[in-house]
Amino acid sequence: MSARTAVLALLLAFAGCRSFDPVPIEDVPFKERIATQSEHGVTVNAVVLSADESKAVFDARLYDRDVQPIWLEITNDSPQDVWYLPTGTDDQYFAPLEVAYLFRSGRSGSAREAMDRWYYDLAMGKRVAPGETRSGFVFTHMELGTKSFNVDVFGEDEDLRRFTFFCPVPGFRVSHEDVDWANLYPPGEIQELDEAGLRRALESIPSHTTKADGTGAGDPVNLVLVGSPDDIYYALITCDWDETGSLDDPANASISSTRLRRYAPAPPMYLFGRRQDVAFRKSRRSVRERNELRLWVTPYKLNGQTVWVGQVRRTIGAGLGDMLTYKIDANIDEARTYVIMSLWYANVVGRAGYVSGVGASSIEAPAKNLKSASYFTDGLRAVLWIADEPVSFEEVEFVDWEEPPRPSQPDG
Repeated sequence: MSARTAVLALLLAFAGCRSFDPVPIEDVPFKERIATQSEHGVTVNAVVLSADESKAVFDARLYDRDVQPIWLEITNDSPQDVWYLPTGTDDQYFAPLEVAYLFRSGRSGSAREAMDRWYYDLAMGKRVAPGETRSGFVFTHMELGTKSFNVDVFGEDEDLRRFTFFCPVPGFRVSHEDVDWANLYPPGEIQELDEAGLRRALESIPSHTTKADGTGAGDPVNLVLVGSPDDIYYALITCDWDETGSLDDPANASISSTRLRRYAPAPPMYLFGRRQDVAFRKSRRSVRERNELRLWVTPYKLNGQTVWVGQVRRTIGAGLGDMLTYKIDANIDEARTYVIMSLWYANVVGRAGYVSGVGASSIEAPAKNLKSASYFTDGLRAVLWIADEPVSFEEVEFVDWEEPPRPSQPDG
């Protein structure tokens, strides 16, 4: 390389270096969404930043690297020191200089130094002295929809104060935002039932989902949840079920990135003449291997609580680039059992039982859904009462309606 070429390359390199120009945090209005909790002399404020807010505050597209900042403010009105434990928020959280390093490429040396200092200075501190308020950011892994996280604060009194937040993440429209909840049923159709009436109603609900026009027999309606909308959402999110995107939002329909496909809209199923009111998904590392849960509100209530019916199944494979081409687990009761276990172990189930209504089929003579996929089932619907307070595993009450299903395989 000639000297002239080397000088030209060096000038072009300097010309291509980017500066570091973050927006002051007071000029980014994320604090309008503050959620607040207090316990034993400690108050915590929390906000999850959107992709655009993160870009403004940190002059980097953090979401593109799976980084999602949470702003915290901790006020200590107790008489002793307390410490914030970031592993309670995300046990694999990103260190501030680690995040800065992810976005150093293409920046000048001075810009990199400024980034390091900015990210370091804005990070949430660990110790909060008596009478002190500290604020800053913790860098977590990205989640869309509603983000569930804990803020654990440990005091010199050896008391662990755990604050659990459910914060909406702006910029992503979830499936239940499509629903006109107040007008799903005319007021005269809503029925308050006792338990005997609820059992009869659940057994009479259509056995399968249908086509959009109400014809055909699709997948079996195999799950019932009883609880308020908030309790249902928080229970599922606590168990790491992801909210899925709105079917009516074109931006959601275009989701293609592998790491975001877990939030892609769930293809519609129909019951009561409408598509699902809300859908959740729990994916493995490959989104083609997932449990998918769809829920519909019924016109029934029990002790003022909403009664939901649902369809849950496990997908074990899919065609390349097409989530509609799928292979479901033929033993469809496995997915139903998975929901029971995930909620039960999370201590959010108060009561549990089974009702009939689906109709049994066997592995030797399976049923078929609208896509001609084969499945078999014991024909029962699981019924779970979702509690608004934690219920220990051994305290869950079994409702004596139908006998619990027996194992489909021999023990041993």
